[in-house]
This record gives sequence, structure tokens and C-alpha cells, in this order.
Amino acid sequence: MVLLEVRLASSKEEQGGCFELSRSIPIQSHVNDMCVKYRVQDSPDKFSFQLFENKCLTDDDWSDQSLILNDGQIVLLREKPSIIVTRFKSSIAELEKNKLTSFESETSKEKLSELNKHRQVLFDLKSLLGSDVAFSEEFISSGGMEDLMNLISAGSGHNITGWALAGLRGCMNYVSGMNFMINTRGLVYQLYELANSKLTHVSRQCIELVFAICSIHSDGFRLVHRAAKIFAKNNKENPYQRLVKALESGDLDLQINTLTLFNTLFKTAPTEHKVRKFKVLLELLEIKSVLERIKSSALDEGFHKQLTTFEQNFSYPVPPSYYSTETYKKKLEKLEIAYQELEARNLYFEGQKDMLASVRTELQRFKKLIQIASDHGVMVSILPPTRRYDPETERSKAIIDGKVDLHFVLELSPYAQTKISELQGLKESYHKAVNDIYELSRNLQTKLRLEVETAAQQLHLELKTHQNLELEIEELHDKIERKNREAERKRQEAELKRQELALKKQEAERKKKELAAAKQGLGSTTSAPVSTPVPVSTTPAITVAPVSTPIPVSTTPAPVSTTPAPVSTTPAP
Repeated sequence: MVLLEVRLASSKEEQGGCFELSRSIPIQSHVNDMCVKYRVQDSPDKFSFQLFENKCLTDDDWSDQSLILNDGQIVLLREKPSIIVTRFKSSIAELEKNKLTSFESETSKEKLSELNKHRQVLFDLKSLLGSDVAFSEEFISSGGMEDLMNLISAGSGHNITGWALAGLRGCMNYVSGMNFMINTRGLVYQLYELANSKLTHVSRQCIELVFAICSIHSDGFRLVHRAAKIFAKNNKENPYQRLVKALESGDLDLQINTLTLFNTLFKTAPTEHKVRKFKVLLELLEIKSVLERIKSSALDEGFHKQLTTFEQNFSYPVPPSYYSTETYKKKLEKLEIAYQELEARNLYFEGQKDMLASVRTELQRFKKLIQIASDHGVMVSILPPTRRYDPETERSKAIIDGKVDLHFVLELSPYAQTKISELQGLKESYHKAVNDIYELSRNLQTKLRLEVETAAQQLHLELKTHQNLELEIEELHDKIERKNREAERKRQEAELKRQELALKKQEAERKKKELAAAKQGLGSTTSAPVSTPVPVSTTPAITVAPVSTPIPVSTTPAPVSTTPAPVSTTPAP
């Protein structure tokens, strides 16, 4: 006997009490008694005892003495997990069937009330998956994850889809849920297909589940990469094309999850060859230009952290053709900078020509004025009369009052002539350099465009060829596995037939020996009466053969006796 505190889990008010329960009696009998005591309306077969450790007690557990139950331990009287799972699965099926996204006027009130109940059940799924281990394991093993995936694919409204995704995420928190997702054929592809959905909230959460599979499971890269290739083949596009476009969606969480998925694929790639192929795929989708466009607009720290990780993963040695192209591009940039500097200097000198012409004109006019003033003696000293006399002042006065030859203004000094010739030579060199730059730029652009187009075509063809070959190899592997299984099955059938033939052969030999033994016994019984003389009777000699049991017929001929029967010489009376 054990003293347990039994509480009714489904009651709104806390109901419970301590009861002495015998472990020699089946546990279902105690459950039936508790259901009667607590006046449970449903059938007692739907209820069971559950420990607070989320373990449902069965008859085997109840009779197992290794399970220690202390006096006063609390157990819950609740519905069996299988019953709860059945109710949840029926609600999910009803929601998928109706696909009602809003309250429509033509829908009856009873129908709306029923659908609201199903919605409430789906809403409670996430919390139940996080708190009840027994229910979660039962829900996963009964195929509840497939029902959630089908409900999400059906597109039954924003709220219903969000609740279903939350339930799917709750299932994948368990090891059994993750294994079910990976081992069930088609579920990973269906999840990747939902990750490429046009609905942002669906795509965002599904991408999170995809990179969780890729990072947790050892074979995650192959599963996700294979799903991406099959999805691209079915939609006639490049792998990961829609995920790269999702980076420009403007949704920050979607951008972070997408970059996290790419970084996880880089991290979990099994070989360097796979890493290079994945880089080529992303390069063909021009992911660098996409990230350059969105990098300035995204200010979140998490986004820039994932972006930095992606840039580190994406750095790889540039092929020779790319290297030469980059070298020419850098040379062209330097020449363009030199051209811009020369053009700026040229514009500066061109702008100074008018000013120099104006200065020269003014100097000529001033020279004429000075000449006229000098001729008429009207030049006045600039020094004030109160200034103290000194030799320097007298010398300055003599220079100013005297006639000054200003012809040097109209003449160019050797230094100026040298500078002007240098400027003219620089101008010619500038024009020549500009022409050379233009010509080199056109040649480089033409060459670069041809090389890039050729390389892109070759990469595209090689990528398509590799994709087709990988799919064919996978199909051949599947065919070989099927043929091997078929051959193994036929070999087992042949082995069974051979054993049956051997048994039949042994049975035939045994029967043959029995026939031979029976034949020998029959021969000994038939030869004895022939040797005895026939008694003389007063009745006519009519012999009737006695009726005997049938003798099994043998395929071998019976031995013929060559001894003649004795002839009686006594005359008949």
C-alpha cells in the first residue's frame, strides 16, 4: 500500500485528497475509482495517473517495484496523452479543411463557434508542448508534425499559420521531433519550400527552423542543400535565388535569419569542395551587390555581426582572370584620378586667363597715365611734408618723383616665358593623356566585358552540369539501393524454396523407405501359404481368396516366384 495525493488535473478548482492505493491491484482499477469519486463525466478508460515528472503510470510501472513512490507524493488524474493528441489532430484537420481566415457573413454562428474552439486548441498547443513531455512525445510519434506542416502549406490565415509554426518549433525542441523531421521523407523539402514563401512571417520562422536543422544534425548540410537544389529544379531557377532576394525585403529579422542560414551552411559544409561550390552559387546570384545595397540601411548590431561573419566566410582566392581584371580596374581608377587633377588644373588656368588679360590692360593704362603725368609735371610725392628726412626717404622720393620706365610690364620675363612654355607642354601632355585614358578605358571595358561574359557562361554551364550530375548520381544511388533490396529479397525467397525442396526430398526418401519396408513385409506373408499342401475336401475344389487390407501400390514391379505350386494326386470323390 502507498499513500498518494491524487489531484484532478482537468478541474478549474483544485480538487484532491490522499488515498491509500494497493500496488497489487491494476492501476486502471484505481483510476476508475478516482473518476467515480471526482464525478468525471467522460469514460474512465480515457484517464490515467501521471507523475509531476510528466510520466504516465502504466500497469507495468505500477507493478514494478523499482519505481519508488513515497507517501504523500502527488499524482495527477488526467486524460491520457493519446486522447489529447487525437483531439488536437482533429482540430488541426478541421482548420486545414475549412481554411477560414475571417468571419464571413454567410457562415453560421454554430460553425464559427466550432472553428473558434479549434483555433483555441491550436493556440494552446505551444504551451502544452513546452510543459508536457508525455503529450509532446505522443504528438510527435503520431505524426502531428506532418499535420502542422500541411496546415501551414494550406495558408489558413496569418494567426493560424503563426500558431502552427510555433507548435512546429516546440516539437523540434525535442530530440524525437528533430529526428522525425529529418528521417521522414519530404519534410525537410517541405520546410525549405515554406522558407521560400512570399509571406514574410512564414519565411522568417521557417528559415530559422532550417538553419536549426543544419547546425544541429550532422547531415544537415546535405539535407538542406539537396532540398534547395530540388526546389530550384522544380521552379526552374538557381538554388537559393529566392533567399538572396529575401535580403532586400526590408524585414530585419528575415535578413538576419537568411544571413545566419548562409553562415551555418558555410560552417557545416563537409569538404572544401562543397564550400567553393556554395560560394560560386552565391556569386552567380550577385549577393555582394545585394549586401552592399542593404548594408547602409540596416543599423542593427545583430545584422552587422552576421554580415561580418558572412564576409569572412565568403573571402576566397580570386581566380587568375578575376585578378587581372581587378588589376586593370585599379590602374584605370588611378588614371581617372590623374585625369581629374589635370582637368582641374587646366580649368584653373583657363579661369585665370581673363584676369591676367585684365591686369595687363590695367597696367598699360596706368603706364600711359604715368607718362602723361610725367610729361606735364603733375606727379605728387606720396610722402607727407612732416616726415623726417633720411637718406632712404630721399631715395624713395627720387624714385617716385622721377620718371619710371614701365616697359617691363609689357614684356615677359624669361621665367614667365619658361612657365608659359611649361604650361603649354603640360596642356599638350594632358590632352594626350586624356586620349590615351579614353582609349585604354574602352579597350579595358571591352576586354573585361568579354572575359566576364565568357567566365559567367562557363560557370553557368558547369553549375548546371554539376547539378544535373549530382541529381542523376542520387537517382542512381536510389535505384541501386532498390535493386539491392530486391536482389536480397529474391535471394531470401530462393533460400526458402531451397529449404522447402530439401524438406520435401527428405520426406520422399522417408516414404520410399517406408514403402520398401512394407513391401518386404508383404512378400514374407504371401510366400508362406504356397508352401503348405492344399487339404482334400469333399466339396468341389473352389478356392476363394480371402479379403485383405489394401496394399500400397509401388512403382517397382513385384518379384515373381518361379517355384511351381504343389499338385495334389488324390482323386476327388
